[in-house]
Amino acid sequence: LIYNIIRIMGKRKLVKIEPAYSGKYIDYKGSTYQLVQTETSSKYCEGCAFYNKKCDDKLVSYCRQGFIFKKAEF
Repeated sequence: LIYNIIRIMGKRKLVKIEPAYSGKYIDYKGSTYQLVQTETSSKYCEGCAFYNKKCDDKLVSYCRQGFIFKKAEF
């Protein structure tokens, strides 16, 4: 696990972050998503399955490692 210090309402908090890697599958709210590495030239959330939706801390922790979510199709 990776640990990171984040600020929440002006207070620092130590949080555990699962390491992200391209192709990793994530189960979230009954659906499966796959992590895809973002291109440095594209906008941060562009192309993500959660674009323009509320993201919780778990999802954001993967995004901060340079990945977006794609809906997994089996």
